[in-house]
Amino acid sequence: MRQQRVVGAVALAVAGVLAVVLVVGVVEALGSGRWALASTAAVLAAAAMSQWAAGRARSRGGRLLAGEIALLVGLGVLGLVLCGLDFVTGDRGSRAFTVLFAAGLIAVVGGVVGSYRRPSGPGTTGA
Repeated sequence: MRQQRVVGAVALAVAGVLAVVLVVGVVEALGSGRWALASTAAVLAAAAMSQWAAGRARSRGGRLLAGEIALLVGLGVLGLVLCGLDFVTGDRGSRAFTVLFAAGLIAVVGGVVGSYRRPSGPGTTGA
């Protein structure tokens, strides 16, 4: 239990730092048209938040809350959009890396959302 809390705290701290890098990357990309930093930060932030949410879900018996699912799906969509912008506007040589990053994002976020079921009970839907 203690190890899960430590991993969750580290993942949350890493996600916080990456959120700052994401904002800086988006601001830079709006001026330069280079989306590599923003897409990389978004994917890594989503992965870190996935680990944080997975740790929390394990401590609750394997259940993600609706807000955690929404956060993970939102970060996943943001990451995919930024990867798409990076793919379209980036260097031809780095496109394979961008596709690999997007596939990793889908695997990590989708794996966490698919592995931990939503709670069922009064006021919730799903099983």
